[in-house]
Amino acid sequence: MTNPEQSSWPKLFRRLSLTGGSDKKDKWRGTLSQDPQLPIRPTSHLYQPQDIWTDNNRQDTFTEMNTQDISYLIEEQQRLFDEVKQNQHTVTRTDAYEHHGSTGSAKGSLKADVDAKPPTTDRVAEFRLVIPDGVRNMTQHPGDRIVGSVVITVTKPTKGQRIRLHFLGHQRVHLKDPTTQSPIPSFVVSEYKLFDKRLVIWGDKSLTSVDVLSPGTLTIPFSIKLPQVNYPSSMKRESVCKVKYLVWAEFERPGTFKDHVMRTHREEIHIEPYVYPTRPYDSVHIASVLSSRQEGSAAAHLVAVRMTAMLSSLPVVAGDCISYRVEASTVPQDPSKVHSADLSKYVVKQARIVIVEKLDVSGLIQGVEYPQHYRTDIFTTAMPPALHKDNSTFISNGEIRVPLDLCPFDGKQLSRRYELRFEFDVVDSGSLLDKVIRQTSTYDHLVPLEVCTISPNKFSREAYQNAYADESLNISNIALPSHYSDPSEPRMRIGGWELERSFAKWDSSNPTWIAMAKKKGVQ
Repeated sequence: MTNPEQSSWPKLFRRLSLTGGSDKKDKWRGTLSQDPQLPIRPTSHLYQPQDIWTDNNRQDTFTEMNTQDISYLIEEQQRLFDEVKQNQHTVTRTDAYEHHGSTGSAKGSLKADVDAKPPTTDRVAEFRLVIPDGVRNMTQHPGDRIVGSVVITVTKPTKGQRIRLHFLGHQRVHLKDPTTQSPIPSFVVSEYKLFDKRLVIWGDKSLTSVDVLSPGTLTIPFSIKLPQVNYPSSMKRESVCKVKYLVWAEFERPGTFKDHVMRTHREEIHIEPYVYPTRPYDSVHIASVLSSRQEGSAAAHLVAVRMTAMLSSLPVVAGDCISYRVEASTVPQDPSKVHSADLSKYVVKQARIVIVEKLDVSGLIQGVEYPQHYRTDIFTTAMPPALHKDNSTFISNGEIRVPLDLCPFDGKQLSRRYELRFEFDVVDSGSLLDKVIRQTSTYDHLVPLEVCTISPNKFSREAYQNAYADESLNISNIALPSHYSDPSEPRMRIGGWELERSFAKWDSSNPTWIAMAKKKGVQ
């Protein structure tokens, strides 16, 4: 009979067989130790300075230790940290030199922090679009040049059909569907391509042949020349419209059932048109009597606001200031119904200037074109009242700075204009609850605001009157055409700037190899 201790049975069954089966479990349990002794834990690897922890007169608090003991602790901890760091460092400078020296190259020619083993096993280690910061962070205008490069790194010989560059101008508008009978409004999205340019920068244009990329990093520069045409400005308004200009690259590879397409990230280019002034610098005088837009208030049926204003430095360039002088006072809506005593308690208390963005969109809905209009307040400033003796008249002098991102344009399905809105708050100063609550009525007036990107100071008054015989300085001939009236499109080409086409082999001196190896070492 085989000895149970030498059997391959589990330990529990071997012990049960020695005790005669399950009927003697109590006897088997009695043989176990009730207080097992745990093995002694080795403490040689722990930090235990003998001169501190074995001292019987050691203080219990760390703050009561002397300066010499604290400095000793710091030195010991630093020494242990350096030892652990040295043991974890797998690639040493000597190893890197010896490995590279075995290939017959000069000693010390390989960087110490780069391992000789490839940092990745992916066939396409890198495929990206590079736009210089000086181009990506600047606004492009008609006639400007956009430059960049496409970088692709492969670790093995890779078959490919072509690398293609895309430059897309895209416009999208949201239209409220007037044909729906539902109480919940529905919207229709209308899209329009401003242009869609493509350029093959590597491979076969017709996709009839397959080329092979050698292992390494290939850098292909490109440039895009914008035409002398005004495209809509880059913008985004939620649930209203969107205008984007995107650049990206695609790498097409043959597959078993279908071709594989790898894309880079889409780089957005900010484009603005050249907007020329339609008249020289001038002042605008405004005189109007305003009615309240709050029909339910008491003041709306009794009083109106007489406003006189003067605006200078118009048309304005984005980023410049507009000088203004505004006077406002209350007058009766119907002189036969309002007594002078009742009119004196209504005063203009506050006034504001608001820059309004006006968007005109249009699109086809079920074959019919519907125009729609949107107005949005984009900038508001309060007009501080000037000190004067007559409290019944509100007077304010000052300047308002136009934001830098204002740029009007005229597109096929989208156009943008600006307006100035003057707002006046009329309060009932004779109310019993004057200190707590006021009955306020708001009066407003809209004035068109002409914003341009070219200063009117660059042209004389004759230029706006088409008085030049050669027509070289007339505004009507200088102003650029809109994109829908001129067939010109952006031109793309390989190269076109100081960066040249280059190729670096896939080895430990490749920039991509070094960057990925360092990133892998950090992780």
